[in-house]
Amino acid sequence: MPLNIVVEDPDVGQNSVFSLRLDDSIVSEIFDIEPKLVTGTSQVSIRVANGSLDYENVNQRKFIVLIYAE
Repeated sequence: MPLNIVVEDPDVGQNSVFSLRLDDSIVSEIFDIEPKLVTGTSQVSIRVANGSLDYENVNQRKFIVLIYAE
């Protein structure tokens, strides 16, 4: 099940365009963020990228995910 959030930049035109990325290389190998480019407002999904989460592994039960908007 994806984590859904909404991002918004109230500027208009070129000033409302921004990119999204996940912070950590380990997190970004496991999770994916879509869309990566936003104009104005968009719903954003963070989901498991390759289905390789092992819920039996204690190290894969809790993640801190930072999203950068640039």
